[in-house]
Amino acid sequence: MRVVNKKLWIITITLLVVIECVFTYLSVKSYGNKDITEIKEENKVNKEMFSMYVENKDGEYVEYTDSEYYPIGLKYYFNEERSNCTDNKGKVVNDVISYNNNKITVSSNKTLYCYLYFDLDKVPPQTFTFYLGGNTNPEYINKTSTTVYLSWTDTDIESYCINTETNSSTCNWVSASGNSVTASYTISTQGNNTRYAFIRDAAENISPVVSDSGFLDSVAPVITSASDSGAGTANVTVTETGSGVQYVCVNTSSSSTTGCVWDEVSGTTFTSTTPVTTTGNYYIHVKDKAGNIGHRTSAISIAKPLTFGEYLIKNKPANLSSTLEAGMYRYQGTYNIVKNNYICFGTNNKSTCTGNTDAYMYRIIGIQENGQMKLIKKEALNSTVQWWSDYTTDVTWPNSLIYTTLNGNDFLLNETYVPTGWENKIATTTWKYGDTTKSGSYDGPTIYAIENAWTTTVSAKIGLMYIHDYYYAYASGGAPGSSSNARTAWINLSKNDTSAPSESEWTMSRYGLDGSAYRAWRTDSYANIVAPNFNNAISVRPLFYLESNVKLIGGSGTSTDPYLIN
Repeated sequence: MRVVNKKLWIITITLLVVIECVFTYLSVKSYGNKDITEIKEENKVNKEMFSMYVENKDGEYVEYTDSEYYPIGLKYYFNEERSNCTDNKGKVVNDVISYNNNKITVSSNKTLYCYLYFDLDKVPPQTFTFYLGGNTNPEYINKTSTTVYLSWTDTDIESYCINTETNSSTCNWVSASGNSVTASYTISTQGNNTRYAFIRDAAENISPVVSDSGFLDSVAPVITSASDSGAGTANVTVTETGSGVQYVCVNTSSSSTTGCVWDEVSGTTFTSTTPVTTTGNYYIHVKDKAGNIGHRTSAISIAKPLTFGEYLIKNKPANLSSTLEAGMYRYQGTYNIVKNNYICFGTNNKSTCTGNTDAYMYRIIGIQENGQMKLIKKEALNSTVQWWSDYTTDVTWPNSLIYTTLNGNDFLLNETYVPTGWENKIATTTWKYGDTTKSGSYDGPTIYAIENAWTTTVSAKIGLMYIHDYYYAYASGGAPGSSSNARTAWINLSKNDTSAPSESEWTMSRYGLDGSAYRAWRTDSYANIVAPNFNNAISVRPLFYLESNVKLIGGSGTSTDPYLIN
């Protein structure tokens, strides 16, 4: 009996060990090292070994068996803290469930009953981008068939909604994948439109609302009238009830805007700013802020604008000669007659100009037939280098100290006199230079013939007055000489422009009669032309030609209301 009982006891113990080993093996095999996504795909567990509890939308935990399925497509988190295992005696076994890199592992050499909990994701997406009209987020939309753009950083967004209400309950959800969506969208109401967007994740959490507005303007402006402004540009009137006109173009095509120079404008009545380069027939195009373009299909005639010089020649102000005098239309007369040839250079602000006449005030000597204007500085240059050379050096004009002073840092590149950008308005000119010997009687035509016959030249921006400029300023062909009337010629250098000249100034002409006497011609306070030595400290007034395309923008030419140029 004892033997039998002993054998039976051994057999029983052996069977129990085998069963427990098999049970433990099945436990590990059933669930060992399973990925959460694999569990969701299999949707079943060994009921004898495991129970799975999944939170539903009401916050309750529902138990699922091997023959049941829990919801697919929703986002769950493994609740490691709440999950546990017990042995076959109901005792909780700690530290046998581990969770790492989205995998759940049960490690034990005992038979266990495990309860696994999965929590539903209840956190909605918090931030995303929504643009009405496309990913550039335009303020204005010019087509009823447009696009919407949404982007987010969440990795589980499955749908989105664009709504006309702030409430997502009326949404028509559209499937989405990835991190952004660009989708077609239709807006039918002209004017401002606001839309509201939502995104929804895999657990059906809905984001807070995000809104965006866009102004629909799909109607092109209508040009109701257009005409020549008189300045080479067009006066335009439009009908526009949408986003507002922003640009106008004048070109030679009735429908194409290729090559257009778009001038920025505003309102419904405006003037283009880019002048035409030739007189002819032109068409007008206007573009609103939404990009719609309206065309005027009937042409208007626009005349090429006059340059400032052409304008003066055409309108012939008082004291401007009616015929060419030594190749120019010239201002001629005395200081008390010629009061309308003042011009600002270096600023187009009248008060700045009249408040600093030493720097910015000039006077117009004359205008060439092509409209190019010749200016002389009203005041003498404030420079310590005001002589041709020292007494022992014979120099020509390009080698003189005056030449390098005027065309260098002391004047042309000196911000006091020629601010940055204004040097581009000074034309590079071919200056003739040479000797003018004095022999016999001189008059304007004689002086001009001598100086015009010079064959030696230099290209530069800045020069001085020729002797013939001085002669022709008083009267046509006349010679100032030393008469009291001649002393009052407007071009004479005077401190206040209301009296006879009080200062002498150099011209560009050398004396040249006596090779050992290094001398050049200058005016004197009696209106004479005399030739002192090079080293005399005598005033200089810069003189130059304006570029021919300079335009008049204001002023009447007086000393208190000088001409202003662009």
